[in-house]
Amino acid sequence: MKENTDLQEIDKTILFGSATHALGDWFQTHAYSSILILCDENTFRDCWPKIEHADWPTQPSVIVIPSGELAKNLKTCETVWDAFVAHAADRSSLLINLGGGVVTDLGGFCAASFMRGIHFLHIPTTVLAMTDAAIGGKHGVDFRMYKNYIGTFAEPECILIDSTFIDTLDGREVRSGLAEVAKHGFIGDPELIDMLPRQEGYATLDWNQILRRSIAVKLGFVEDDRYDKGLRAALNFGHTIGHAIETHQLATETPLRHGEAVALGMLVEAAISASQLGLPQEDCAMIESTIGALFPALVLPEIPAEKLQNLISKDKKKSGADVLFALLAAIGEPVVGQKVASSIVNEAYLHYNS
Repeated sequence: MKENTDLQEIDKTILFGSATHALGDWFQTHAYSSILILCDENTFRDCWPKIEHADWPTQPSVIVIPSGELAKNLKTCETVWDAFVAHAADRSSLLINLGGGVVTDLGGFCAASFMRGIHFLHIPTTVLAMTDAAIGGKHGVDFRMYKNYIGTFAEPECILIDSTFIDTLDGREVRSGLAEVAKHGFIGDPELIDMLPRQEGYATLDWNQILRRSIAVKLGFVEDDRYDKGLRAALNFGHTIGHAIETHQLATETPLRHGEAVALGMLVEAAISASQLGLPQEDCAMIESTIGALFPALVLPEIPAEKLQNLISKDKKKSGADVLFALLAAIGEPVVGQKVASSIVNEAYLHYNS
């Protein structure tokens, strides 16, 4: 991975600043037969009004889907594809995905698969989407109890990062996104960890630097492994256990945000890393203190060992029957493709669940 925090040297399709102004500039040099906007219920209410009066070359058609992870499925895709047909979308149309990770994941997949591909761009509106979900060209949906099982690799024409959308988020959603920022710090930019809040002081954060450095870490892995065959898997640190926790909690009265589940997953996978790779105790302590500061009230749910293993077995990061973990030998030193015995997983989970 290239060590580089100058975003413009890594990827010039990511534009920072006012989304309204950026759209006006974009349409000066890019023409489309029609424009469609994909929102969820929250972003239609809170974010669409911020760009509604952009300098549109033609009146956009707005498609609104339900909010939340439970909407990230093929049934919702059918709703979106039906809307494409109803609005006579063609291969010269543009879809703008205005939302968090569910909208950018699902919208990118819908655009890439409709008529074998129409134009699309992302305007991520959450910290998680700005730093992770909208970056890297992976799009997809959940299938039954399987996270992100159906999808594709497809590049948006551009990604517009407007940090003022963060003002529309509640504290819980901001923390959820900062979990992915912390992950980028753990795997690739330790100095990023020091930029994270130690309490709920989000208004004073240097969002410009946090977003740019976090995106640069992700792109550093992506550019060398665009199709997720090697070191890009380091970005899955915390996600094998995290996805299992997230899936388990979706069926309860206390579902977790994606970042919350990943935060818990990083705690458990840090313990696995210590057992399997000798992750130093001081690094484990840094991970614990960082996550503890972001999520002081978050606790690991009780999941029986057999059910935990069953959930992990559904993870898409598999080679044959083996689920492959991304672990840490040290902060800033990820190790991918790790097979982990169920006994080690169970012991690590119990360590934080006791």
